[in-house]
Amino acid sequence: ARMNGFGDFSIVAADAFETLGRLRQENRSFDLVILDPPSFTKSRKTVPTALKAYTKLNRLGAHLVRNEGFLATASCSHHVSEEDFLAAVQLGAAQAGKHLRLISRAAQPPDHPVLLSMPETSYLKFACFYVTSL
Repeated sequence: ARMNGFGDFSIVAADAFETLGRLRQENRSFDLVILDPPSFTKSRKTVPTALKAYTKLNRLGAHLVRNEGFLATASCSHHVSEEDFLAAVQLGAAQAGKHLRLISRAAQPPDHPVLLSMPETSYLKFACFYVTSL
């Protein structure tokens, strides 16, 4: 990162819910927060629980983004639609008092091909948002 001109940065790999909550209690804030959780559901039956988890995770993450910063967030849960995922992200941000402007959206790269005959191969949703306070 320093070779690319990024001098002051930190990378944290930990339990997201616990760590994001702790960072908020410490009044920390960041220009960029990246959320890349494991799949929150393996079946359609648990999609409502997964959506609650995405809402909570993105609320915690959005709380930490400085005004005019960025939130990058992903879902690798096949059973969660992009529409439902983005709605959960939006709800979490609103609960954090943040407004999101979508600046980029993506899916998995070519080395993880989507086979039209196998819908479960279309699993990755990624979105990057410009974040402002409400």
